[in-house]
Amino acid sequence: MKRRNFLRKALAGSTLTMMGLPTAQTRAADPGFSNYKALVCVFLDGGNDAWNSFVPIGSSGNSGYGKYAEGRADLAVDNNS
Repeated sequence: MKRRNFLRKALAGSTLTMMGLPTAQTRAADPGFSNYKALVCVFLDGGNDAWNSFVPIGSSGNSGYGKYAEGRADLAVDNNS
């Protein structure tokens, strides 16, 4: 593929995408119903859990690391790392 053809197709694709965005944003802003409530639960079996994304630090009694280490057993990230 030549550079000129690539740029032409990329520009055409981005233009078409941008033309569709205002319509999608308008539909999202005005859903057409009121007082709608939903509970969405996402279960990631074996996926990321917040315990290893944000590991509590500190050694004081209320730092949270003790509870974290207790809940993770041998999977806990070392406090000194």
